[in-house]
Amino acid sequence: MIQYRLKEMNEDRVVYCYFPDGGEDFGELEYIFVSEQANVLRRAINDNTGHYARKGTLKVAEKVKEGIGANRMPLKFSQAWY
Repeated sequence: MIQYRLKEMNEDRVVYCYFPDGGEDFGELEYIFVSEQANVLRRAINDNTGHYARKGTLKVAEKVKEGIGANRMPLKFSQAWY
């Protein structure tokens, strides 16, 4: 499971922190509005393979696009898979 929390937002981009397995360590993901591109800014220390970061970029892009449509960004959200 990954937890996401909004860190910052401006007219160009939004940055979310991601917490793999609900831990204390986090990485950072950004979504750039103009290019509609999600990128990894910093990988979490316990994300050794980058698996959580890759999944996170897709989820952040999805949530940001939903937020734009609803005219609000989610402050936090989670992603789980089995």
